[in-house]
Amino acid sequence: MFTQQEWILSKLPEIKNIFEKHGRPAEKLDELKKEVENFKVRLPLIGPFSAGKSTLINTLLDQDLLAIEIDPTTALPAEIHYAEQNRFSLCLEDESLIDITESDLKAPQTEHLHKKPLYVKAELASEKLQAFPHLCLVDMPGWDSGIKAHSTAIDNYINRSLAYAVVIPAGDGTLRNSIRALLAELDLYSIPVFVFITKSEKSLPEDIVAITEQIRIEIAGIMKNALFSVATISSRKKNIEPFVQSLHQLEKRSESIFNINCHRLFGKKLQMMDDYLSTLLNEENMTAEDIAMKQDKIKQEMESFRKDMERETRELKNQIDPSARRILDLVKADLHASLESLTDASLHNGDMEGIVGQIVRNATIKGMESEFHPKLKKYIKSLGDTLAATISTSFRVNFSDLEEDRSMDSMQTGIQGSLSAALLFFRTMPIVNIIAPLLVGLVSFLFGKTSSEEKLAIKREEARQQVLHSLIPGVLQKLHTSLIQILEQITEKVEGDIKKSIDEQEANMKAALDDLSRELQQSEEAFRANQAAITQDRSTLREIMTRLEGAAA
Repeated sequence: MFTQQEWILSKLPEIKNIFEKHGRPAEKLDELKKEVENFKVRLPLIGPFSAGKSTLINTLLDQDLLAIEIDPTTALPAEIHYAEQNRFSLCLEDESLIDITESDLKAPQTEHLHKKPLYVKAELASEKLQAFPHLCLVDMPGWDSGIKAHSTAIDNYINRSLAYAVVIPAGDGTLRNSIRALLAELDLYSIPVFVFITKSEKSLPEDIVAITEQIRIEIAGIMKNALFSVATISSRKKNIEPFVQSLHQLEKRSESIFNINCHRLFGKKLQMMDDYLSTLLNEENMTAEDIAMKQDKIKQEMESFRKDMERETRELKNQIDPSARRILDLVKADLHASLESLTDASLHNGDMEGIVGQIVRNATIKGMESEFHPKLKKYIKSLGDTLAATISTSFRVNFSDLEEDRSMDSMQTGIQGSLSAALLFFRTMPIVNIIAPLLVGLVSFLFGKTSSEEKLAIKREEARQQVLHSLIPGVLQKLHTSLIQILEQITEKVEGDIKKSIDEQEANMKAALDDLSRELQQSEEAFRANQAAITQDRSTLREIMTRLEGAAA
């Protein structure tokens, strides 16, 4: 464990005792303890089917753990990390685990697959993995599996991954379009990428040099925001040192991620407890009458703030439809820019679903950042300023971290601060459901009842016009409704998080004032004894808070 990891676990009983002694909710501390104990950051390995991802992991482990030849359309992500004892399991949608055997990793039993697991988990007592105890390698299904594989790799892992590893067989010589799309989206989130060119033993050394440089140039043309590296490896020759070095880099960086998230998750809880104890110390020397007057004042100020918040929220919601239309214009422009590739794909029975889905995803993400993200930031800042001007007591007005549902292993992405949790609504937008019915119509038009010879005879212009006047307008029409719903959900999420933060602080202040009022009714001797105990508890908390803040700096 990290030094800070061991330290916070040793302090948790003391922290919990302070909370319980003063009757404050402590259940969240038990949840945080589990997250601290099980902290891992993920490294998804992505590449075409048979690119060598599983072979690379097997070579690292020095054992044949993962299947190498499997059906890419039915494969599950495999999460692999160090543990003191071997355990193999399937993780279901409700996060429950079903124990399986090691052989099931290569050929899952039918009864297991019927339960629709999300991924396979392999916890290994491996000396090789022991050097990376906080890393979780994720062997993703072959990237050629289509938009579903893409959605899994991005939506399920983007916020929990410190980097991505992209595996490209040397025989490709260049980046496939599907890999280009992946890199473009990762660049939007500023996620670092390690690129490994595999199966180099099948090419001449001078050819490998040329291929490596070509791929490096292509990636540089795509990734403008995120860091990347390109290295050549050969699993067959056991030459995977660049991969091992990247794991060492990530393990080292994972400690800073832990420290930042530890401060974020514990800091707010401890700060509210500190506010509560500070009120109990009665540094303002309030009487019972003063307390009653202060409670009335807080109530009036909160009513005024909530009215201002309702007005600000209405103004933001009024901007949803114009923002959605501007985002749609960006999607439309990108679809039109890809008209020829869409036409080619339609004529050659290409992955239309994947191509259209990727264009829509990337354009919408860019549109969200340029058109709606600034409005949300303005809304959040305005409410913070309003709260500071309205409430006379010591409320915390920084709404920069509203992500209560973010866990210890969450990463910061290109969409920073208060919006990354809210934008998960977009990341799970059902692109496939939007475009699938339209693709059926397009395929029917092009290939419905014609023979193979007639398929080849379809004029390119007819296909082009069908894409231009049927597919693209249909996608935009269906996307508009979904986009409105998503922007509404994001707005409601941010609004709800702000309300929750304010309600918690108000309840905390009310409880502290009520308890102080009861404390004042005690004898002088009992009151002083309680004050001494409270002072000690606050001192203990502040020492812990100071160390958490220092480690996160």
